[in-house]
Amino acid sequence: MIRPAITTVCFMIFFASSVLGQAEQPNLDSAMSAIRRAADKFPPTFSSEAEQANVLRLWHWVESGLQASLEAKTAPEKDLELLLGEIYRLGHNLDIEGAGDKAVSHLNRAITLDPINPKPYLLLGRHLTFKGSYTDGELALLHAYILSPPENLVDLQFLLANNYYFQKRFALALAMISRIPPDHPAARASTVIRDNSRKALETGVAPKTIEIDIP
Repeated sequence: MIRPAITTVCFMIFFASSVLGQAEQPNLDSAMSAIRRAADKFPPTFSSEAEQANVLRLWHWVESGLQASLEAKTAPEKDLELLLGEIYRLGHNLDIEGAGDKAVSHLNRAITLDPINPKPYLLLGRHLTFKGSYTDGELALLHAYILSPPENLVDLQFLLANNYYFQKRFALALAMISRIPPDHPAARASTVIRDNSRKALETGVAPKTIEIDIP
């Protein structure tokens, strides 16, 4: 999955910030990686209560540092808004109150500041799709699709297939799935969408439950 770039400037700010200047703190890259491993999809996955507590600690650490950097205007605003959108998207998956709405707000701000960058559209589209806002999610994903280079389209094809499947627009879901190479990491989830969509189109009966795995 495409990730927001963490700029060198923003990385340096984390070490300069008084909010994050405590001993033995992780770096931004490692913190974001740990949070994504647990909370990139819902429900989040933890190997233990200790891991859950650590992920929540890291989430608050990153969120407070990004907010401090944004208030101090010490990094490009478009980069910080993108990272804030991502951290709040992950926070939504961690059931942090208000994080879902903040993700939408910051990602929309990132789009306003950098309207030709596909990354905030992709993150917004994914977030809205799995919140159940399918139409708005579809629109954001289509924007990302138009703006993305060819080598980045497989992730978007998979996300659009999910979106159309959730909307029970099975022909469009199949059209997107047909473009995904069989060796893509999402192959197993793609198979679920493909088989159920074909069955629905053949029988005229939609699946009783719409459940898929997100790699």
